[in-house]
Amino acid sequence: MKAAPIASSDLTSQRTGVMVRHWSGPIVSLADAFRAQRHLWVLCLGCGHARKVDPRDLIMKLGYVSFDEARGKLRCRRCRSRRARLVPHDQPWPAMR
Repeated sequence: MKAAPIASSDLTSQRTGVMVRHWSGPIVSLADAFRAQRHLWVLCLGCGHARKVDPRDLIMKLGYVSFDEARGKLRCRRCRSRRARLVPHDQPWPAMR
């Protein structure tokens, strides 16, 4: 059984210990969260309920909108209020679906 070849970029990052980032800059829209490969936390300011969501699911429902536009369209499952806040997760998702 033959081992798969290792890409040169993988070797470079292993030798130097440098972590490669694919996104820099603010994440202010669902499209930015998707490009940065970050899940989003939807926080309810009414009752404190929090849920981690995939931006791809929100894009399918809401389109490519900013966080401010999406806030008015989201509703808390627990208290049914529309007082939501979107916060990007600090780590990228492990793999694409």
